[in-house]
Amino acid sequence: MNMVDKRIKVLLIEDNPGDVRLIQEMLSEASDATFDLECIDRLSAGLERLSEGGFDTVLLDLGLPDSEGLDTFERVHDQAPEVPIVMLTGLDDATLAIEALNDGAQDYLVKSHVDSNSLVRSICYAIERRKAEKHIRHLNSVLKAIWNVDKLIATEKERDSLIQNVCDALAEVQGYDAAWLGLLSDGRTFDMVKGSGFREDISRFRGDVQGGNHPICIRNALDRSDLLLVMDRSMECSDCSFESAYTGKEVVVIHIEHAGKLFGLIAVSLATDVTADEEEKEFLKAVASDIALTLYNRKVEEMRSEMQKMLLQKGMHRKKSCGPSCQRAYRRAFLRYIR
Repeated sequence: MNMVDKRIKVLLIEDNPGDVRLIQEMLSEASDATFDLECIDRLSAGLERLSEGGFDTVLLDLGLPDSEGLDTFERVHDQAPEVPIVMLTGLDDATLAIEALNDGAQDYLVKSHVDSNSLVRSICYAIERRKAEKHIRHLNSVLKAIWNVDKLIATEKERDSLIQNVCDALAEVQGYDAAWLGLLSDGRTFDMVKGSGFREDISRFRGDVQGGNHPICIRNALDRSDLLLVMDRSMECSDCSFESAYTGKEVVVIHIEHAGKLFGLIAVSLATDVTADEEEKEFLKAVASDIALTLYNRKVEEMRSEMQKMLLQKGMHRKKSCGPSCQRAYRRAFLRYIR
């Protein structure tokens, strides 16, 4: 595992000066990673330091002056549940190790058996495993949102409520800061914008978008044929209503499109520590596709109903069907719509 391009910030909570020096030497010998090590000799001080954040991992001695055993781990884990913890002990106790791993520790090292390679490997693997666990939780949250959206599609008949509820479902995804969805009346004019999760008042953003003052993410999405566009962290957001909140984060913008017709755009703003991978992009495309198909089917049904009313008014509706001329008129209207 190569982490040479990253400085790994490690908090060591250890009261034995000899063990501290040994760990410092081991980490300084690493060739595949660079470590910034901060050492604290009491659990209480370690918990206070952890509350300030900024660490990639914790090396934790289970035998401290103010705490011993698994209770030490549990208190650290409760304070910083997202930070991977590698436990250090002088006891080769398999039962304790299993309990600790079951409770959420990433690894358990016996001090007398540790060398530089095993320590570095344990730290790097702990960080990568925690990232993988977090990513799995995030994708599960996305899948839950897709299920909720499909449920909404089946039950919510009113268009505006459906769109708002879709935004709410996406904003609840772990790792998404906000979501908005806009529907187009033509190729570039939005007649409705809904959103959820925004810290600022969305009315200003809605006014800008519906008034044609589109930020760069919308302009790029409308100008390109790609179904999905990722605006990366370096994008220029100076012309956006949400510049202060979302600059430096990835924004994924997806076409709501079916049968060659663009109905609108849906976008999600990702948290600072989340990057959309290919699997997640496919999930988001599926959400947009489901919404597009629903809008398409509802529009077709509306057109069919309107055509039937028109034919009835003109006396052309006979025996639940119409002749070739009205069928051709219906097809022409339908083709104009889908184009």
